[in-house]
Amino acid sequence: MQKNLVSIGLEIHVALITNKKSFAPEKTDEFSWISLGFPGTLPVLNIDAVEKAIQLSKVLNCCINYDYIVFDRKNYFYYDLPRGYQITQYFFPLGKEGHLILSNGKKIRIKQVHLEEDSAQQSKQGHEVRLFFGRLGRSIAEIVTEPDFQTYQEVEEFLQILRRLFSFNNISNASYADGEMRVDLNISVRAKESDPLNVKSEVKNLNSLLALKKSIDYLTEVQTKALISGKEINPFTYFWVDKLKRCEVMRKKGEASDYFYIPESNIPPLSIPIDRYEKLTSSLIVDFSSLEEELQNSGLKKSEIDYLLDNYQVYSYVNKLNENLGNIVLSYNWIVNIVSGIIEKFNWNDFPYPEIEKAVLETEKTKKISLKIAKSIIKEILTNNTTFSVAYKKLNVSLISNETTLKNFLKEAFETYKDQIPNLMMNMPKLERLIIGECMKRSKGQADPSLLKKYFDEMIVQFISKK
Repeated sequence: MQKNLVSIGLEIHVALITNKKSFAPEKTDEFSWISLGFPGTLPVLNIDAVEKAIQLSKVLNCCINYDYIVFDRKNYFYYDLPRGYQITQYFFPLGKEGHLILSNGKKIRIKQVHLEEDSAQQSKQGHEVRLFFGRLGRSIAEIVTEPDFQTYQEVEEFLQILRRLFSFNNISNASYADGEMRVDLNISVRAKESDPLNVKSEVKNLNSLLALKKSIDYLTEVQTKALISGKEINPFTYFWVDKLKRCEVMRKKGEASDYFYIPESNIPPLSIPIDRYEKLTSSLIVDFSSLEEELQNSGLKKSEIDYLLDNYQVYSYVNKLNENLGNIVLSYNWIVNIVSGIIEKFNWNDFPYPEIEKAVLETEKTKKISLKIAKSIIKEILTNNTTFSVAYKKLNVSLISNETTLKNFLKEAFETYKDQIPNLMMNMPKLERLIIGECMKRSKGQADPSLLKKYFDEMIVQFISKK
């Protein structure tokens, strides 16, 4: 039996890294009379948002209308857009005819990219819908793909590439959790490739990969059953209900003609000078192959490389530390495994890197503190938002380097394990770890490990000669 063909298209809304709203002077999360559409207010174009959208279009290999930028009104009535229309781009989108290539060589066509303003944030509490108007007017770019996807795996890889491109080029943080990347999904199922595209079903505002996968599975099943039974497929717009594990109908799907697009006459046409355009686009990262190869040659595992490429903030910290340590594997272990695991509620957005770096360098380069002491200092820094110097003084920690004291620790350790030492003589590294570990335990982590090793090498010979 021939399998039905699924065609999937995406509309991706990406919040741009800019301090102001798209068409108002207020900060991104502030209340704006202009965005609310109060009488007498006029839009004020945010040039930073335009430039970020140009960069976004460039990394997606689009043809860019940088010399003729105009805006339009998308007219519709909905409570999250009290003005009654959204300022967007319809007739002349900023970017068009772009593409990205998946790892299997498949080309995903990008129909267009346009700059617009975000709607208010909604939250449902019982029978009430509450609106947060701080988000209203936020600078966002919408990316519209052609229906070139056939599986969830292709969609997932495409979105992963987008997030990497946007974060590494400082275009968007593209966080699903923070609503900085939201996906609208269009699905159509047909019997064979030669058939025309069937009626599309749409799911709005998906902000997690899990919801995206389940929505694709659900609507594919719904359309396939309708196709087999010969029933009519309704052009509905859905939203995903996680508790019910299914899509619920929101409304009948709208067409472009339903929105009565007209030019936005309050924003005159804008042209970006060619020299400014070239400066904006000349140094963008559009291909990660060289960076991936560099990381692969460094000794990092594939899972670790993927984690760094998917988390630009973490990559930047690891890269900075590597500049001082000269060992990216060690730098990764410190930042990702040691530091982030010290406190339960760890937040990369509040990461005091300069202070953490001091603790790491005092451990790895100058050898003035042990790993245990470093962890205590870092915990103090993260918990109380303090500096390395203050934490160091408060904890009153420093390595014990006195020769007599260290040799006494070693003598006590030798005495503790005197019966096991003869059996471990053929495995000197294990014996060394055992004895030095006991010394660190007795010194509560404050013995200088490098000096302990030096004195261990001297004293083990003496200990053996006495036996």
